[in-house]
Amino acid sequence: MATNEERLAASAQWLRANKDKSGTPEFQRVAEVYKQLRTGQVATQAAPGSDPQIADTSQQGESSLMEQIGRGAQGLAGNFAGGAVEALLTLPGAVNDLALMGVDKVGQQFGAKPLTPEQYANNPFGSQNVKNMFEAYVSPDIFGPKPTNKAEEYARRIGEFVGPGAALAPAKLIAPVVTAGVTGGIGSQAAQDAFPDNPWAPVVGGLLGGIAPSAVSAVRSARVPTGGMTQETARLAQDMIDEGIDLFPGQVGTKPAKIVYDAVSKVPFTGNANRARQLRQFNSAVARTFGEQADAITPQVMSRARERIGGMFNNVFERNNIFADQKLLDDLADVQLRATTNLTDAQANDVGKAIASIMTETNKGGGVLNGRKYHAFTSKGGALQNLTSSADPNIKYYAGQVREAMDDAFARFAAPEDVAMLNDAKRQYRAMKVVQDLVPKAADGNISPALLLQKVMTNDKNMAYTGGGKLGKLAQGGQQFLKEIPGSQTPERQLLYTALGTGGAAVLAPQVIAPAATVWGGSKIIKSLLESKKLGARMVAGALRRAGGNARKFDPRVMAAQSAQGSVPGSVGVAGRGQSLERPALLPAPQ
Repeated sequence: MATNEERLAASAQWLRANKDKSGTPEFQRVAEVYKQLRTGQVATQAAPGSDPQIADTSQQGESSLMEQIGRGAQGLAGNFAGGAVEALLTLPGAVNDLALMGVDKVGQQFGAKPLTPEQYANNPFGSQNVKNMFEAYVSPDIFGPKPTNKAEEYARRIGEFVGPGAALAPAKLIAPVVTAGVTGGIGSQAAQDAFPDNPWAPVVGGLLGGIAPSAVSAVRSARVPTGGMTQETARLAQDMIDEGIDLFPGQVGTKPAKIVYDAVSKVPFTGNANRARQLRQFNSAVARTFGEQADAITPQVMSRARERIGGMFNNVFERNNIFADQKLLDDLADVQLRATTNLTDAQANDVGKAIASIMTETNKGGGVLNGRKYHAFTSKGGALQNLTSSADPNIKYYAGQVREAMDDAFARFAAPEDVAMLNDAKRQYRAMKVVQDLVPKAADGNISPALLLQKVMTNDKNMAYTGGGKLGKLAQGGQQFLKEIPGSQTPERQLLYTALGTGGAAVLAPQVIAPAATVWGGSKIIKSLLESKKLGARMVAGALRRAGGNARKFDPRVMAAQSAQGSVPGSVGVAGRGQSLERPALLPAPQ
């Protein structure tokens, strides 16, 4: 690479050899390079033997883009800062200008002549004179550069709004006030560009722009109707949504909304695709409680689940045994003692026989109960299972205590992953047993939500305390939200059909075709609204926020104050500084 000294010599030689080109752009470029090299301002190098004019042009091309970007950013920043400083320092003068304008308007109502631009300019405390004095006595550049393009015009106008607004706002309101100032400045400049002949356009545009953030907040904070849902109802609805089940406004709303939804759903040809999809989602959630992936619960699905769950039990018990450690012996002895003390001889004898059978099998294994034997005791028809299913509540309780002691012993000696698999298998088995009697009654594999709740309550006597687990939640949610309102052509539905256009004519005679079409069209529109899953989810979320005291709160007074602080000072400055009133300045601007 050539050094600067070599480039200097090459430039000088080129200039001497091309004197005849003096005055041409090419000669001037090389001369400029020579001058910069002489003064030490160029640190870049050109390739050996290259034309210095060409090398300089290439390097200038590479740097020009970065320079343009830098100048553009500098121009935007300079105009923003200059606009902010000008607006802040001349704001009192702008207020004085507007006061003088007000006095002038009032005087005209009493017959006085309007003030001339020169008289306005003679106002010693006006914004233009204040600006001229700052430029004359502080610095000509105190208010930054003049805008040279549209982007810089916007930057300056935004600064004119943000500057005084941020300076006058309390610290805790800086963020919203600055936001209002930015949108106010954009609105002001946009209005001025759109209506250049209207002197008040930038003022009104600034005020409207400043209100924009508050208007957006008001829309976002608008209260979504929640149908009067209580916190518990909303939580149940959210559980259903979390399980992948869409809920509609016509199902989570008020009773009138539910009646209207039920009515329009029964109008022929309005479609039931959304309801059909919802039932598939419900069936899929129920199937997952016993480990299956299916949107219709058919005999084939149940058979597959039974085989899979049975395999889970077999795998666990094949790999694990129960060791009769001291903890197990003490637990069984304690159950036996309490049963003997609290039960009749016959009841205590039944419990004792079950414990004796278990210990006999354990002793045969040398103090180890084979996993398969344990499974046989606890499976249907086994000695322990028969007692835990006894109609006698006392026997059932103590048999459950024996089962709990055996389960605890199994968990102590089994591998953690096998304990988890066993618990999953038990949970899935219980859910499958609840659902199995409903499958023959399920048309197309759709389990009835109402019948499901009855079965869960029958199989889980503690549902009032436990909620019935995930299957219980689904059953309650299905009963609450998915169950159809019984009956047909009730007075409420008849009133709706009449309001839509007909009294529910039973035949399509020519004189009722038009009213029937009105019923169909109106029902279709209403149904689409009442089946909006997004609105349904928003209603549930809104009810939960409201119940938890976390609802978005929109205070018009606070928003109005923020908007005013962000846009009013800027708008006043725009009006008073002559952006709206063109007039000459009293003091000439510094040269």
